[in-house]
Amino acid sequence: MITFARRGNSDRTESLDKALQAARASFRQKWGIVGSAPIEIIPASPVDAVCLQAVDYFLWALQRFYERDEDRFLNLVWPQVKLVLDRDDLRDAPTGIYYTQSKPLTLETRAKK
Repeated sequence: MITFARRGNSDRTESLDKALQAARASFRQKWGIVGSAPIEIIPASPVDAVCLQAVDYFLWALQRFYERDEDRFLNLVWPQVKLVLDRDDLRDAPTGIYYTQSKPLTLETRAKK
């Protein structure tokens, strides 16, 4: 089941379903593994879905970190974070820098840009 935030008046459920089916077909073609699990897509408002409220908070904490150099909110949620990929930071790799629990995203690590 995939729950995503409904924004505005347009229904993007069909577009998301097509993209997921295309990804599934590409994976099957590349790796020869057929995924058979059903994909259920549920559009919801953050007010109606607690999981979306949590995601909104995590993303807001990252936004505060990057736009205002404020790390207190990111530090609060960091124990729950598995991976942050900073695609704009090309210091170490052309695909960006991966931050994890063993290599945390901090003001100090980001300041090295």
